[in-house]
Order: sequence, then C-alpha cells, then structure tokens
Amino acid sequence: MSIFNTDILIQNVLFLMKENHITQERLAEILGMSQPNVSKALSLKDKKSFTLGQVVGIANHFGVSIDYLVGNRSPKSQETGPRAVAEFLSKVVESHDAKYITINVEEKVFESEEHYDVEYGQSYEDIVERNNVNSYIAVYFPSYWQLPDPSVVGQDTFEDMEAEAWQIGNESRMKPVNDFLRKFIKIFNLYDKKELDEDEYRIVIESFLKKLRER
Repeated sequence: MSIFNTDILIQNVLFLMKENHITQERLAEILGMSQPNVSKALSLKDKKSFTLGQVVGIANHFGVSIDYLVGNRSPKSQETGPRAVAEFLSKVVESHDAKYITINVEEKVFESEEHYDVEYGQSYEDIVERNNVNSYIAVYFPSYWQLPDPSVVGQDTFEDMEAEAWQIGNESRMKPVNDFLRKFIKIFNLYDKKELDEDEYRIVIESFLKKLRER
C-alpha cells in the first residue's frame, strides 16, 4: 500500500463513512477486520494501512472507484448525489435556460403506518402499500425562447425582441441539449437492455457530447 497516498485514502474513507452513517464497527464487519485494526488504518499517526483487498472491498461497498479513494477522481455517487443535482437544477432555472412545470405521477408507495392494538393496548408500526398520485416539479429546456409580456418588459424591449425573432428566429442555446437528449435516450435504452457493451456505449455518448458547444 506504500504506492498510495494513505492520507488521501483515509480522508476519503472517513468522508464516505460519515455520509453513509457507517461506524468503524460496521466497516470492520464489512471488511472482515477487527475494529481496533480499522481504527489504526484510519489513523493519520499510525503506520498501519488498509491492504489492497480491503481498499477494493471499501470501493465495492460504497460504489466508488479505487481511483477516487486514492484521490484521482470524484465518486460517481457524489457527482450525481442529491446536493449536486439540486445545485445544477437551481442554477439552470436561475439562468432562465430551464423552465419547470408540475406533473402528477401515479406510483405504488410502501410506507410505514402506525396502528393501535386495542387488545394489547399498544401501538406498532407496519408497512402498508398505497397507490398514490404524487406531484413532481419537472424541469425542461425549451428549444425556443418566447416573447415576453410587453407590460412587464416595456414596449420598446418587446419590439426589439420581436424584431430579433423575425430576423434570426427564436432558437435558444438549449436546442442542441434537447437534440442530444433524444439521441442519448435511444442509446441508453440499448445499453440498459444489454444490447450495447460498456465501451461501445461510452464511445457513442462521448462522440455526441463533443458536438455540443461548452457555452
């Protein structure tokens, strides 16, 4: 393990443990180690470190790569985690590149419900199944910008924007994103059905992405 930066490894393992509410005792069970040895491996002062097999076990359990654990890249779970997704969506809505609507989706929901047992005089929780209609905020990227209300932006601004639409059209900078998403979904469905292998899938998606401008 001397080829690895153990300080970065320790910091990343501690971060993953905290984010996933994993104790040293639980990590010891996962890796087949004793808790004292886990404690030593997580100590910046102790020279004992995780073995390569244990690092692989940590990566598999948390769904990250060994590269991430030793500081080479961010974990996939962090890149697509709730905070990252929320931050991205809030930014594109704030920039007015994205719009949002409310949609209703019928879903099967299994959730805890409290019951009271009259015979024994005590409450208990049980899992119940319901068919719910849940409301969601759906974010989308319009391919075309729309003329604003003249009473909001002023007549002069409205006329300037209307003239621009007549001269060059009203295509938004997000239209290529929608074109990409349509192609991506087709390829992803093939990959998800195991009709494309990992390498083929990544090559095709990368070729699609390279055709998009960055700004």
